[in-house]
Amino acid sequence: MNKFAERLKSCCIIGVFEKEESTNNPSNNLSVSTHTHHSAISRTMKSNNNNNNNKTTSTFENQSSLPRLPIPDLNDTLSRFTETVRPLLTPTQLEQTQATISNFLANEGPELHTKLQEYDAKGA
Repeated sequence: MNKFAERLKSCCIIGVFEKEESTNNPSNNLSVSTHTHHSAISRTMKSNNNNNNNKTTSTFENQSSLPRLPIPDLNDTLSRFTETVRPLLTPTQLEQTQATISNFLANEGPELHTKLQEYDAKGA
């Protein structure tokens, strides 16, 4: 590994170092590929799948076998939301957010929550 490649690697630059194995480049210098961290993960997953009798699993293949999660209470959800955004907002923004939440609870919030519960009950 040349000094430039060692320095890049030690600086934790995201990239994959590969030896160029082509016959066009007999010097076999190291180069930084343009692959991202995500594609490196994908390659790892593919290689793991190859070691597992070439079986691949789609993202939602086992969805129907998972237990359904309950729909949380609307007031609890909005309370948790307020506590989550509190440190991110200025006092004025927090006041506006709380007013919006109160308005939502006084108007369409309960009806939408009921519709969500009905949709969930159908097992959709």
